[in-house]
Amino acid sequence: MEATVSLAWIAQMQEAGIPITYAYVSDAHDAHGTAGNIHAAYGPGEAGYTQQLRAYDQAFEKFFDRLADDGNQQEEHALRLHR
Repeated sequence: MEATVSLAWIAQMQEAGIPITYAYVSDAHDAHGTAGNIHAAYGPGEAGYTQQLRAYDQAFEKFFDRLADDGNQQEEHALRLHR
């Protein structure tokens, strides 16, 4: 399970109000392929591994930005209701 998929599901659950969520993110050393293809593992410094680490970094950044934006929107909504 790639980070983009796992984290999108977790963000959606958090936004829906589920307070405790768990996720699985595949090892960054794994070469993720499609069913039926040969799966391999990357070694440290291999191009596929560093590319996947960048993709995971981007996925986590997007995840935290999404939750921060959702939290800000909820706070603004609560302030408007309070007025």
